[in-house]
Amino acid sequence: MVAEYLCPRCKSNRVKAFYPDIECLACGWSESLIDYPISFNEHRRLCREFARPDPGSNELPEHTLSSLDERILALENAEPFEKPKVEVAQHYDKPRLSGGVRL
Repeated sequence: MVAEYLCPRCKSNRVKAFYPDIECLACGWSESLIDYPISFNEHRRLCREFARPDPGSNELPEHTLSSLDERILALENAEPFEKPKVEVAQHYDKPRLSGGVRL
């Protein structure tokens, strides 16, 4: 048995029901399928399958915006980093003028 959908506006049976919308091909009426109870992961899978925009992960972000703002302010107020001065040891006392080559 195939379910027949009727458009509430024009009463046509040319209705295309696809996730996440239902659309009438006769008059162009469309509505979201908001009464379809599914989990967020199933919603995300169906969005990918029907080439809809991916709603993203349901996981909480690693950091909140307020904690990131605090970290940025701490970095801005920190003292500038100074590179350590490196001293090069001289291995000889007298300068080499010819580099050991006879002229």
